[in-house]
Parts: sequence; structure tokens; C-alpha cells
Amino acid sequence: LKYNLAWRAQVFMNKGGTLKTPDGYLSNTGSKNRHWSYDLRFSPKHHQINLHFTQFKTRLGIYRGAHLGNLSDLQRAIDSDELLVRSDFEYDIGLPRQEVLHDFLRLNYSTQALFQGQLTFQLARQFNRRQEFDLIRARDEDLAAMELNKTTWNTALTWKKSVFEKAELHLGLQGAHIKNTNGAIIFIPNYLERQLGSFLSYKHELNKLITLSSTVRYDAIQREVFQFLDGDLNQLERNFDHWSAALELGISPSSKLSFQLQLSSMWRPPAMNELFAAGL
Repeated sequence: LKYNLAWRAQVFMNKGGTLKTPDGYLSNTGSKNRHWSYDLRFSPKHHQINLHFTQFKTRLGIYRGAHLGNLSDLQRAIDSDELLVRSDFEYDIGLPRQEVLHDFLRLNYSTQALFQGQLTFQLARQFNRRQEFDLIRARDEDLAAMELNKTTWNTALTWKKSVFEKAELHLGLQGAHIKNTNGAIIFIPNYLERQLGSFLSYKHELNKLITLSSTVRYDAIQREVFQFLDGDLNQLERNFDHWSAALELGISPSSKLSFQLQLSSMWRPPAMNELFAAGL
């Protein structure tokens, strides 16, 4: 085609029934999975656009004999020589169970026409939902006892240019926005997170034997955490920022042998589950 238009679609589905051991069937251990994806590529002269979407959805049954309410139930399960809960083979999935939904959408655009370099832009959205359906505390079979929702937006703008013979310069900006919400049971508090990063890297192939590369990067992260303490909504803010740098020397005596020597200073902020987690 004149504009090099291409697309692809994929679908995957499976369904499993009750699992079986030599001692019998494990009650409520069926599964249902559905996965599909779509890709579209559009390539006019000096430009390329790629669109990708994928969705994964699964429902997993949890063995009823493993769902315990207290220490006495645990001890009874340990002392028993046979399955405490038995069933026949079936495809139905009841309580307890887990349901997971994952959506991912990504748009990529690149062009070769800006200042004799390559400009690339990316925008992506990812949504994750995990639901736990409890057997003991269930009031409604379709009402999740615990629910975690996380929406992430990512964007990146990079520019690559050959500055000398066998030397490349990379410039980039990256950003992210994360929103996390919970259901009735709070495992990790609701929070908003904003990320902003920039980097500069240079790579130079001095000769067939030696390659030198260096990178400097700056990252800033802002988090707003919302917690209920003693019945009152408490809003906390946590900010992190730091510089990172790396210098690497590559030596390649042959096409099958290479060595890398790196000197770097890296960092990472504490993860949310390291700062705020209830129940562990």
C-alpha cells in the first residue's frame, strides 16, 4: 500500500474445570481466561505510527479447603489425612475466587525529519484491577471483599541524533501519573503519584575495540497519600528527587567476546508498599 498500512488481531480463550489430585477433586479450582490484542501500524514517508491495545481478563477459583477463618481451622487442616472439602468435577467457579482485569493501550510516533535526527513520542495507559471474593465474609457473591484499582499514564519524548562518525546523542523527557484506589478493605491507601524525568546520554564507538558511553539523569516524584486515621481523612505528601549518572567502557576483542566496565550512581524511592501497607 502507498502508506504501508498494516494491522493484526489476536484472541486467546480457555476454560478449566476442577483440579484433581490422587485423593480427589479440589473443590472450586476452575479457571476462565480471555486475552485479546490489536495492533495497527501506519507508515507514511519519514513517519511511523503504531497503536497497540491488549486486554487480559481472568477468573480463578480458590480451593475451599484452603480458605480458613481462624487458627483452629488451620490446625484441623494440618492434622487431617484427607481432603476436608470434596466435590465432583465441574466448570462453575463460586466462592472464594479472584478476578483480574488488565487493559493496556499504547501509541508510538516517530519521525526522521527533525533536525536530521529521530524524534519519538510515546503515550500509554494501563489499568489494573484485582478483586478478591471472600467465602467467610461474603454478603453478596458478586461483591468483592477486597478490590485494588490502579491506573497509570506514561508519556515519553526522545530525540536521537548522530553527532559525529559512529557517535550518537540521546535526549529525553519522561512523565507518569498514577492513581491507586481501594475497595472496602484498605491494603495500600489511596494515592496519587506524579513522576517527571529527563536524561542525556552519549555513545561513541572509538574504534572496533572500544566503545565509550555516558548518561546523566534527573528524576522527581510527588506522592499524595489519603488515609483514614481515627475516622478522619488524613492527607500526606511525600516528595523525592535525585540525580543519577553512569559511565561505561565497552571492550570487544571479537564478535563473540565483550567486556563492560561501568561506574554509576543510582537511586530509587521507596515503594508504596514499603511505606504504607496494612495486613502484613
